[in-house]
Amino acid sequence: GRIAPPVMGGVRRLAVLLCAAFFVLYAAALFPPLAARAAEERYLCEWEDGTVTSESYASAFGSVVGAAGGGILLEREGVRGTIGSSEALRAAEELFAGDGLAEMLVYRCTLPRLFRAALFRELSGTLFVSDGLYRYNGEGLEPASAGKAACVALLDGKLPTGTLLASGAELLRVGRAAEISPSDLYGSAVRTFEGTPPYEAEDGVLLLGTAGGTRLIAGAPAAVELEVPDVAFADEGALSPCTSLVSLSIPFAGSSKTLGERDARGEFAMLFEADGAYRVPSSLRTVRVRGGKLDSFAFYACPSVRTVDACGVSAEDTARDAFLGMEGWEEIRSARGDLLLTGEYTVRTAPCGCYLYTKS
Repeated sequence: GRIAPPVMGGVRRLAVLLCAAFFVLYAAALFPPLAARAAEERYLCEWEDGTVTSESYASAFGSVVGAAGGGILLEREGVRGTIGSSEALRAAEELFAGDGLAEMLVYRCTLPRLFRAALFRELSGTLFVSDGLYRYNGEGLEPASAGKAACVALLDGKLPTGTLLASGAELLRVGRAAEISPSDLYGSAVRTFEGTPPYEAEDGVLLLGTAGGTRLIAGAPAAVELEVPDVAFADEGALSPCTSLVSLSIPFAGSSKTLGERDARGEFAMLFEADGAYRVPSSLRTVRVRGGKLDSFAFYACPSVRTVDACGVSAEDTARDAFLGMEGWEEIRSARGDLLLTGEYTVRTAPCGCYLYTKS
């Protein structure tokens, strides 16, 4: 005879399928798909022009340019806007703006997606350097190879040879335990610095705070104009990376303001010393000296400098032959009225009260 179909087995299978379908529907009700959740996320963005917009994840994502102060930075049609803020994002920013590699290596990002994207945009262009090279991958730091970067962050130690040059970075961050010298910057695209104390950065120069006073360590290679702040000392060759300088303002000429120390040097060109030679850039035309002393032949080896404003140096602190040997000069301002100069010239009193020397 015929065998009856396994009715009970079919019923069990049907019951299992119904339970599974019910669970899927229930889970979908509690946890909607990513696309649905993205549509539900709304963010208020305050724009620089005063407008406020309501943004979804989808509308905001393409405009994210970075993070600042715990907020998300957007840019749309040339106008900046801010969504924020998040204490967790602020903490992550502060962590990666510092120089603690160990803390950076254990960090794992748990931020909401849009905040995560902002942090990635902020950090993805940075090459972190500390006994190796590292980049941020969206979750945390991972070992990396040298390559292009917008910023090089030297957390500690020395820069591997060629790293800064190969990166094309315009920003160099220097950690408190970093060791940096002007030669590390030769040929690079660096325009500005950031420093963790005792390092400081100001107007395209890198400074180091010491017990004896602030030292000028290096100038940015890409600088065309520089104004060195009122430091106490300047290292030999500090400005030697600055091969495109046109205009320079300095608090003194030489290595220190007083020139009273045993090892003090009074030549302006010592700021550009490299490989045992003076290398004042041929592009440099204008120099202003705001104080200190001008020793004899202070502007020796400066054939391209045309104008020097030394009104900030008193007459008694200016050697009569301070500008002798300066072949290319065209105009000099000085508090001293009896300077010895190369070539023929005229002298008159300038509106500021100093003497204006003009080459004939």
